Amino acid sequence: AKIELTATPTTNITPQTKIRIAAKQPGATSIVVRQNRREVGRFEGASGEIEVLAATFGRGPVVLQAESDGPQPAQSPPFELEVR
Repeated sequence: AKIELTATPTTNITPQTKIRIAAKQPGATSIVVRQNRREVGRFEGASGEIEVLAATFGRGPVVLQAESDGPQPAQSPPFELEVR
């Protein structure tokens, strides 16, 4: 089973923008969202959602990725954003 990772908005992001990050994978026991190796969110269960201030990531290209634990551990494709 694949992890679905989404983030909104995806354009015109400034450091003051609040970014809503969601991840889900049926059957997962937990999901961690990371920027490079830094954890930015952790959900217990098969899905979750957080809001993060874009300033947390710093300016420039940002790559987020989700990893799950459970019967079918998986990793999402990289999700790229640009903070102006």
